[in-house]
Amino acid sequence: MVNRSFKPLLSRARLPNLRFHELRHTCATIMDRTGVEPKYAHHRLGHADISVTLNTYTHILPEARAEVARKIEEALL
Repeated sequence: MVNRSFKPLLSRARLPNLRFHELRHTCATIMDRTGVEPKYAHHRLGHADISVTLNTYTHILPEARAEVARKIEEALL
C-alpha cells in the first residue's frame, strides 16, 4: 500500500518523502494543537498509555514556542 499508493500521492502533492508512520505523529500534533484532550487523542491513536501519546507522538511546533515566549514577555511587562 505504501509504495503503490502513499508514495505516489506524496509525489503528486509535491510533499517530502515521508514514512507512512509519520502521519500518526502529525495527527497527534494536530489534535494537541487544536485542543483535543490528551485522553481522547491517546484513545484515538490506540496507545495503551497516555504518556506515549504525550511524550513520543506530540511535537511542539515553532509557532507554539513563539506563543509561549510572547505570553512570558506579556507577563513580565
